[in-house]
Amino acid sequence: MRTYQLLTYHLRTPKAAKAYGQILADHMEGLRFYGIETHGVYASPSQHNALIALVSYSSEVTPEITVTEYLDGAKLWAQRAGFDLNQIIRADVMLLNPFSLSLVH
Repeated sequence: MRTYQLLTYHLRTPKAAKAYGQILADHMEGLRFYGIETHGVYASPSQHNALIALVSYSSEVTPEITVTEYLDGAKLWAQRAGFDLNQIIRADVMLLNPFSLSLVH
């Protein structure tokens, strides 16, 4: 069974949130190589500086190790070229277990 995660990125400005949203969209394909599937990236109507992503990990990988391996990869940093990482204040991570009635498993 896949492991799901809700990631909330808090950025300094709405402009930074929009730019980082594009970066997330651009590297969705690269995430698949690591067993990570992005189900959606969302803007918050009440928190204009926040981005929320729903991702899942294949049952063959451990999320913590997989994320570390991906972040260490040169591909991610190349895609972030020109984006000031200091614009990210923090990222909140919440692990999710699908409820039996959930449409996404």
